[in-house]
Amino acid sequence: MIDLLIMIVQSVGQILTLIVVAHSIVQMLLPADYAVRRFLERIIEPLLRPIRRFIKPYRGVDFSPLALLILIMLLVQLLPRLILALLHI
Repeated sequence: MIDLLIMIVQSVGQILTLIVVAHSIVQMLLPADYAVRRFLERIIEPLLRPIRRFIKPYRGVDFSPLALLILIMLLVQLLPRLILALLHI
């Protein structure tokens, strides 16, 4: 049961990482009216919006996706440890 929960956390982290990377690439290559770009923006923008309050674009470069990737990686590393610590295993 615990292994399944940890695997779910890791899988969700990997999926979110792929979506963030895809969003960043698509945002550079495709115009705003493409369906794929709008779909990815609907998923990622709510996650990026709070980060953008603290990390402003620098010379036109938005570093919020990078910060989101770092946060995802930290959560994927820390959540399984927290789950194990809470269950005293």
